[in-house]
Amino acid sequence: MTDNIDSIISPEQKAVWKKVKDTSPLAQLHRRFWLQGEYKDKLLGVHKGVHKDRAEEGEDDDDDDGDDDIGPECHILDIGIPDLEVTKFWVRKEYFRMYKQCDHHLETMRNAMKSPSQIIIGQPGIGKSCWILYALCRRLVERKPVMWYRDSIMYLFVSDGVYEATENPRSTLFKTRVWTLVDADGDSIFPPPLGQPGVNYLHIFTTSPKWDQWKRLTKTTSCAFAIMNPWTRAEISAAAPIHGFAASDPAVDEMYSRFGPTPRICFDLLKMPSRLNVHKDRFESVLSNLSSRTLQEMVHGALILKFDDVTHTILLLKRRGNDLSRALVVVELITLDVEMALRNQLRKETQAERLALYRSLANLEAARRLAGVVYESLAQEKLQQQNPIELHIFPMIKKRPEGSGKGEKLPRWYSNHGDGADPSSVQSINIRRTDNDVFSSMPKLIKDNIYYAPQSPNEVAFHSFIMDNERLFIFQFTIASYDEIENGILASFSQDSLPYFVFGVPPTLSEVSCPELKGSLEGVKLYSVVVDPEA
Repeated sequence: MTDNIDSIISPEQKAVWKKVKDTSPLAQLHRRFWLQGEYKDKLLGVHKGVHKDRAEEGEDDDDDDGDDDIGPECHILDIGIPDLEVTKFWVRKEYFRMYKQCDHHLETMRNAMKSPSQIIIGQPGIGKSCWILYALCRRLVERKPVMWYRDSIMYLFVSDGVYEATENPRSTLFKTRVWTLVDADGDSIFPPPLGQPGVNYLHIFTTSPKWDQWKRLTKTTSCAFAIMNPWTRAEISAAAPIHGFAASDPAVDEMYSRFGPTPRICFDLLKMPSRLNVHKDRFESVLSNLSSRTLQEMVHGALILKFDDVTHTILLLKRRGNDLSRALVVVELITLDVEMALRNQLRKETQAERLALYRSLANLEAARRLAGVVYESLAQEKLQQQNPIELHIFPMIKKRPEGSGKGEKLPRWYSNHGDGADPSSVQSINIRRTDNDVFSSMPKLIKDNIYYAPQSPNEVAFHSFIMDNERLFIFQFTIASYDEIENGILASFSQDSLPYFVFGVPPTLSEVSCPELKGSLEGVKLYSVVVDPEA
């Protein structure tokens, strides 16, 4: 046989390995998945007509919140074997994507001089240990030899059973390279016996974004990195019943909104009040000490994958784009509560401090959304201090986007303020501002010439507005080349006439676009204006 222990281990090394007892949890796992093939179709992503290639497609877009990232291939995997780290968990689309990336890299590099390794990096508590179990079970139903480094012991799964290494095996005596699954949650650094020069394993190492945990592998193996995306709200709801909560449990929803999108936060902390209190104290402490300087330091550390307990409390690591092999990262604020705390702190800081933070972040593609929050603060202050408010707004133009792609692209609205703008189209507005109102709830009566801005970013779907002679100007500040207007935005206003919706952008952004307006937004006048925070 090509998949038994004799096909993997050289005779001089075989004495190191002993077969585990038939009653052990790992032997039960082997019987259930290798011999009986339970859950095979589901683990491969072939379920209800969904082929595994579709399940593994990287469909992510960092401009999309991904709340529809659930398909028929997603399911509850009930291992049902006591004494394992996890016995039941939700299989995400991300798990299929990560498996496909590992398979591609490790098989492509199987015969390379240096043994290949795949490092999977994700937010603490995201469920990397569950992915290890998913990958293990999938290798078993595919009947492919696999090793699992568990509790500082190496286990080898082959056709004739499960074998335990009684001492550190010499990988150079392996006849072939075998997938070797290692989870950093069980080890503070990559296990020394697996990271020595000349190792002959196909390493797969799941870890938090802490460089020290895997730096040895970058020297001893041919490394590839992949970023595991955080959970969407829909995924958390789908997994809630596994953890004893209702799918629409308000307590779970509050944890997601306030502290972050991971199962550890949404489920584990709720079950352990003492740990939740510790997390709350740390969360409040970090927010109370948040400043431009500390945020800048944390972001720059996060971008080189050096997270600490403070960093992952308020920052969220995501994948940029849908090419898993490039390992491009995005760093964002973990929740709107953190964003609101940052906005409040920015109001207290000097313009020079905020400008320094903006300049530091704006040139980092991975921190653009953070830079957008800082830009909004600067642009808001500029209009709040300007009197009269004098702006030159350019009407946006509807056209079809350029570029190749499948099918006909839908029209978009494009700004016309950059190079080649028609000077005759510009409209100058001059509004005598009488006051500013930073509101916690939408005012019932909107008064003329008062510049209104919400205190909380999730209070309304815009950044500010002002009424002048029955003309309503709604502002949305952005540094992104693509933005959207929420459909329910006009529900906050009672006037009959359609408003002027104005995208405020920095001078470095030559163009901004948004989707074609439909429904209640149809007919809204769209404009763009350059708001230079340094002018």
